[in-house]
Amino acid sequence: MNGWSDLQLHNFAESYRGVLGRYILDSDCLMISGKLKELSRLLAQLKAKGSRVLLFSQWTQMLDIMEWFMRQQGHTYVRLDGSTQV
Repeated sequence: MNGWSDLQLHNFAESYRGVLGRYILDSDCLMISGKLKELSRLLAQLKAKGSRVLLFSQWTQMLDIMEWFMRQQGHTYVRLDGSTQV
């Protein structure tokens, strides 16, 4: 577990909520990032206009973080990566 990212540790703790519940990250951890604060603001503006947004990343770990962010913010999203069924 020494080499795991914060998100990997969070996901592991969620799997064992009863024992590791105190290690689960809360949504406030997301908003510490200035980039995610700005993304949240931009998404709200674009959603109000009826726009759709495409976010691209070459790294699946970044997509994992974005997926967590989208769930926490209540956004509807579709994730497309190499593991997506045809």
